[in-house]
Amino acid sequence: MKISIILLLSIPLLLQSCYSYKVIDKNSNVAIGKKYKIKQSNKFEKVKLKSFTDDSIIVSYGKTEKQMAKTDILEIKEREFSKEKTVFFAMSTVLGFVGLSEATYKSPPINYLGNTNFPK
Repeated sequence: MKISIILLLSIPLLLQSCYSYKVIDKNSNVAIGKKYKIKQSNKFEKVKLKSFTDDSIIVSYGKTEKQMAKTDILEIKEREFSKEKTVFFAMSTVLGFVGLSEATYKSPPINYLGNTNFPK
């Protein structure tokens, strides 16, 4: 039972990303080749910017390319590497494995005199 609880609690930690997104102005200079989250009609899409003009941008997600009008874009978030998330993820993973091994470890029995009874 302990193992299943620990595994269920560790799943969200393992699915975290080491990246965070910050909101940028859609009229600012966006870099070609960088990854962004673009919000159109209450839905975010993770895309890679291919090219842009004054009124539209061309992005790719997966293997498909799509042209979007800048007027349809509600919000753009730029992806950046997060040192804090990376350190937290690494430490929580190590502590999770230590906790899992500690929870499943069975030590040899100790009698009341303090001697251990190792199996023969």
